[in-house]
Amino acid sequence: MSQHESRRQFLKQAAVAGAFAAAGRRTESLDWYRRATTQPSVSTNDLLNIGAGFSSIGHYQFAQDVLRRVIEQNQNDAEAHFRMGQALDLDGKSKAA
Repeated sequence: MSQHESRRQFLKQAAVAGAFAAAGRRTESLDWYRRATTQPSVSTNDLLNIGAGFSSIGHYQFAQDVLRRVIEQNQNDAEAHFRMGQALDLDGKSKAA
């Protein structure tokens, strides 16, 4: 799959996930976001936004998993560390934050 096709696939999957989220169908939304984040073309910015979004609706573990990927790619990403700290704190893991 080309980079362009992969990006298009990511955007389609993210759109489906967003539609499920808007309809209050969080389980389906989470499943589609998981699929979307496996695309090779997913960017750091995409992952940051997805992580922050899931943290804001209480899916802290998924947010941490996504944000961990960003930190693994760039250990100096201050925003990823900040959002990870927020997700950990909200998840009751203040010492890890």
